[in-house]
Amino acid sequence: MLQKYGVYYGRVLSPIGRNAHFCCSRYGISFYDSAFITKGFVRSYVRRAQSLDVILTVRCLLELLYVRHGYSSLNLFTRDELLYAICRLSTS
Repeated sequence: MLQKYGVYYGRVLSPIGRNAHFCCSRYGISFYDSAFITKGFVRSYVRRAQSLDVILTVRCLLELLYVRHGYSSLNLFTRDELLYAICRLSTS
């Protein structure tokens, strides 16, 4: 029991360890299997866990954030309209 506590404490003592522990808890996998997490695993988890509407909203929000930060351009909106759309999508 003491050894298990020591390993757990050491794992959550560092920021990387806390993030790894959080991810393992969230996705329901063991810490030892976390080395095998791939982009495909995460994509399939998100697709199973979220509705298509949520996924499409997130993609739209991502595009608008790219425009806001200058990584992409979109001349359909003024800056205020863009900020409004981001606010509405992120809180809906």
